[in-house]
Amino acid sequence: MLELILERLKAFDGADWLIRETKTRRLESYNIKKQSEMLRDVETAGYNLVVYVPHSEDGKEYCGSSSTEIHPGMTPDEVRVKVATSIVTANYVKNETFPLVEPSAAGARITAKTETDAFQALEDLQAAFYSGDCHDGGHISYSEFFITRNEERILNSRGVDVSFTTYTVFTETAVHWKGKLEQEHEKEIEILESFQTSLPVVLPSDTSAACAMLKDRVAQLFSVAERKSAARPTPRRY
Repeated sequence: MLELILERLKAFDGADWLIRETKTRRLESYNIKKQSEMLRDVETAGYNLVVYVPHSEDGKEYCGSSSTEIHPGMTPDEVRVKVATSIVTANYVKNETFPLVEPSAAGARITAKTETDAFQALEDLQAAFYSGDCHDGGHISYSEFFITRNEERILNSRGVDVSFTTYTVFTETAVHWKGKLEQEHEKEIEILESFQTSLPVVLPSDTSAACAMLKDRVAQLFSVAERKSAARPTPRRY
């Protein structure tokens, strides 16, 4: 798809452009209590195209720009229309002229390629997460883990070509707690929470910081749930 976009851009002389290619791989884990219910591996890709068209009006110079999204499922004709529409739109935008990004002195192509074992990271994180599920009065009702690998590539018509990879972790969960009030029936509560963090892009992946964070947050959840279950209603004032 990238080659197709570049080919379509060649038809428009005088236009500069910037393409941001994003490839995402997401490992999704869904669990009920401590039982794994589903594990999915999802891959997506997308392209953000920005075109820059210099033009003048009444003796003043402008650099019009227009942004559009292009998806891998588009046909060559659809891509052509997207590019052409962006070029036309940019001609009507009256931005003050500005310099476009040029390659650094270190070279036009900068690449940071590393890989984290997402499956091993998921195993480490879930083990740390459920290590705190050891209370008689409550338990983790469910959990959802999403480990996302984002591979970004940014290139433009001036020769810039930069690639880098990041990993993010998102967790959603609920803690169920059953407490007792004096001379009253059992009181059950459930607290929902979500956490987000990142993973170092190294070999092998160091998940220790993320694991420590999850352990701490789970401990806090159980502590809050226990205290809330023991809380009494606010007295009514007449």
